[in-house]
Amino acid sequence: MLTYLVTVGNNTQLPVALAVKTRGTINSILVMEDPSVANWPTTGFTLTGAAANSAAIQKVKGTAWQYPMPGGPPATFGYGYNFGNINTLIGTTSFQVTEMP
Repeated sequence: MLTYLVTVGNNTQLPVALAVKTRGTINSILVMEDPSVANWPTTGFTLTGAAANSAAIQKVKGTAWQYPMPGGPPATFGYGYNFGNINTLIGTTSFQVTEMP
């Protein structure tokens, strides 16, 4: 399992691309605002791209997004796979991305 932080600006800026960093394969990805951010939760986020089937998925502040959804169809991701683009609804914050085997 690998967890890392990504800093994301508000939606007047370009979204940040999210790509798998684990060497090897993973089966699940969890994205949420970093709980250690001051005054957490601070903002919701929008995710677009491959894992979101190119449709925008909007999450309210304090919630997480997991792909695939628990109980959903299985998926496997390899190193470098761009699984989405993330942007905040307001402001700038850090997001925690967890890649799980």
